Amino acid sequence: MVELLSLFSGIGAFEKALTNLHIPFHLVNYCELDGHASKAYSLIHGVSESLNLGDITKVDESLLQNNIDMVAYGFPCQDISIAGKQKGMISNNGTFTRSGLFFEALRIIKHTRPKIAIAENVKNLVGKFKNQFEVVLSLLEDAGYNNYWAALNAKDFELPQNRERVIVVSIRKDVDSNIFTFPQPVSLKTRMKDFCDDEVDEKYYLSDNMIKYITTEVDWQGSKSAVVNKEIASTINTSEGSRRADSSNYISNQFPKNFDLKKAEIIQVGNCRPTKTRDNPNQGRSYDPDGISPSLNCMGGGNREPHIVIGSTQKNAFRGDGTICPTLTSAMGQGGGHIPMLGFSDLRIRKLTPIECFRLMGFDTEDCVLLMNNKISNAQLYKMAGNSICVKMLEFLFCQLFDSKDELWV
Repeated sequence: MVELLSLFSGIGAFEKALTNLHIPFHLVNYCELDGHASKAYSLIHGVSESLNLGDITKVDESLLQNNIDMVAYGFPCQDISIAGKQKGMISNNGTFTRSGLFFEALRIIKHTRPKIAIAENVKNLVGKFKNQFEVVLSLLEDAGYNNYWAALNAKDFELPQNRERVIVVSIRKDVDSNIFTFPQPVSLKTRMKDFCDDEVDEKYYLSDNMIKYITTEVDWQGSKSAVVNKEIASTINTSEGSRRADSSNYISNQFPKNFDLKKAEIIQVGNCRPTKTRDNPNQGRSYDPDGISPSLNCMGGGNREPHIVIGSTQKNAFRGDGTICPTLTSAMGQGGGHIPMLGFSDLRIRKLTPIECFRLMGFDTEDCVLLMNNKISNAQLYKMAGNSICVKMLEFLFCQLFDSKDELWV
């Protein structure tokens, strides 16, 4: 029986992975500041909210048991994420940011001395904030741990979502046999449509007025180009960042006749931002030709299946063949353009439902329905899904840490 302490718990992705693998564990405590997420955690995992430690900065580590096997902590990413303000873990005035709550987790790890501690955060932690990441690893090593880390993508572990996250596995030096390796990617055999419902409530569809708004002309550096509907394509060359769009939404696509609705793809919706230019190098973001492009000339067949793109510049959020869901984020809880959309040949466009988002994170339909039945709002459900960790990825990770008897091999 694994003794587990869960920090920054959210809705409990680590716990869901253990449950799915039928690995017995005892939850010592969980720690979640958000009241909605705490309620959801207790419902999904069937535990009392009295186990919630609440505000991690107020946790008295001396009161925690010290025979813990595992600490799981997906510490906040708001100040590390590309989508955030990127203050890092420590602000300019020397105070800890929300992402700096890592140091609170470290305080607890030092006291409880688990055999294994597993951290999760956004990939930017090993990008722009690599120097701070090195400090994290150094502090964990000083606390008595060997550290193994990798950037894993959910799409490599049976979930059709492009979601890259850094995983740090810290194993206490006195029990580390130096044989741990991260799981190898597997072939993706599912498509987004496998996680989506054929029929959903009409409230998830964009109105006719909104469809009309996002299919009007867009000014590309003074040159009017009609965005497409149905069989007309607009080709915009942005390979060198020489053109840019205004702040309007846009659609660019080509639809063949007799378009199969079963080929509907998930897209990201938001405002189109200017790409970088030689004169304005800091204006917006460059479009990634291997990720999102403001114009995809989709002729159908193979990896060129028709799909809709609506004003998004989030790098790598959309793969060219349209089979991968863009990264689900906590901003979905703010509604509107933050929620990924499905596009159909008749230009009916709808948001993903909360249930579909839960499925794309590796949770069950029943988990989301349970929360709905307990009056947790859609806004909160979207936020919870976007804040979580892809469960399937954690399942593959745990298979590297547990032996055939479902016990930690350390």
